[in-house]
This record gives sequence, structure tokens and C-alpha cells, in this order.
Amino acid sequence: MHNTRVDEAMVLLLDHGQRDVLAAAAGVVVNLAGDAKCAGLMVDCDAVVLLVDALQRTGQEDADLSCTLCYAMFNLCAYLEWNLEGGVAVLLLQGMDELQEGLDAGASRGEDTTALKQVSDRLIKCLHEHCGDVMLAWEQQDKQPQNFLEPLDPPGEEP
Repeated sequence: MHNTRVDEAMVLLLDHGQRDVLAAAAGVVVNLAGDAKCAGLMVDCDAVVLLVDALQRTGQEDADLSCTLCYAMFNLCAYLEWNLEGGVAVLLLQGMDELQEGLDAGASRGEDTTALKQVSDRLIKCLHEHCGDVMLAWEQQDKQPQNFLEPLDPPGEEP
């Protein structure tokens, strides 16, 4: 699979604007995360960050797609054995917290988001269990998670 670079293509498609393309790419990422070589490459290509961004764009408005995105994040994080860089862990937790707020609001309106709630609860629990120290150290340094999708300042210029 790695020789054909399908894994890299799926990561690129996580930034796609069409729902069906994003859903298909996220579904493939869920499965490719089980292959160590593919998962490692997808993580190197910022798959976790792109999944968080896709989840923020989708929110709980599309529970099925959001559920698939959460499973993809969970599988990639599990492949990494939850050894996430502090900023990525904080960014992921912030994205999950935003999703939870939307789910709570949706539940009060009678929407069925049971599957999404279950996978997001599991993801948040694992983040706290495995990345709590990293996130705490990151936050104690007064660092803010970087939006990895925005361009950086040119070298030599102060922000």
C-alpha cells in the first residue's frame, strides 16, 4: 500500500471540501491505521491535525462522518501508543471538547448521536489517561496549540 502512496493521498483528501470525499478518505484512514508503515507515514503527513480540522468543520451536524473521523483519530493515536506532541494533544482535546458541547446541545434537542458520543468519550478518556502529563506540561509553558494549517511567518521575522 505504501509503494502506491495511497496512504499519503488519503491524508491529502482529509482536507477536501466535499462530504463524500472526506468520508471515503476518513474511512480508508481508519483501516490503514492498522498497518504500522502506513500509520507512521500518515502521522508524519499531519493526519491527526487534518482529522481535527475536518471534525471542527463537520461538527456534530453530520454525526456519521464525525464518528468516522473520531475512529480514524483514535486508531492513529493508538498506533502512536498515545505518544502525542503536547500541542497536538491539546489541539485534539480542544476539538473533542467543542464536539462534546455540540453533542450535549444536540441531545437536548432529541438528536440521536449515541455512536458519536461513545467514540468521542472513549477518545477523550484515552487522551486524559495517556497524554495528561504532556498536555499539562504544554499548558504550564503558556503555549497555545498552533493551528498547523495556517502558514508560518517567513524565517527571520518575529510574529
